[in-house]
Amino acid sequence: MKSLIDNLSLKRLRRTLVMICLLGITAMVGSIVIVALLFLRSDIYSFRPKLPAIREMIAKQREATPDIPPFLVTCMRNGETWSSASHWEARCLLGSFGYDRAGVYRRTSRTFFWKASLKWHLSLEELNLLKCALTYGGENESGIHHLADNLFRKSLTQLDQRELAELAQAASSPNRYLRDRELLAIHTDNLLERLNRK
Repeated sequence: MKSLIDNLSLKRLRRTLVMICLLGITAMVGSIVIVALLFLRSDIYSFRPKLPAIREMIAKQREATPDIPPFLVTCMRNGETWSSASHWEARCLLGSFGYDRAGVYRRTSRTFFWKASLKWHLSLEELNLLKCALTYGGENESGIHHLADNLFRKSLTQLDQRELAELAQAASSPNRYLRDRELLAIHTDNLLERLNRK
């Protein structure tokens, strides 16, 4: 009799554990489906209507700087991981299209989805050109070439490695670094040191 009760309680325990596992798996699959649907909704209704304007920005930057030095891209992307790449671009685009006026939750989720859309629709070269196009160049101009002209009075192709590193550092906060060249020099040294360690 006692072994029968023990056997029944073991079966109940097994059934309960199986149910808990199934509920966990169902919840996980359900949340993945919900996030995927929200992403598709954001991509179709929010991002894709702006894609022609984004491609136009990229085309203008490609025309202005047909040959972006690879070292500049390396410096600009320094410290980015795959998950953090395109976050800044997504935030800038949301601001330029007027989508940043929503609440914190909506702005954060929209940034997340736009970042994914950028990676989905654009190549790495286009993402690099977009990053260069969105960089504030000073004097109400956008584009890395304007910032290069503002800092050095030279085109991108005329800059040496040190100047390219300075340009990449200045691109992270143009107003700050255009006013304080000493700070720019210090932070550029730090950037070059990090790159040399890799």
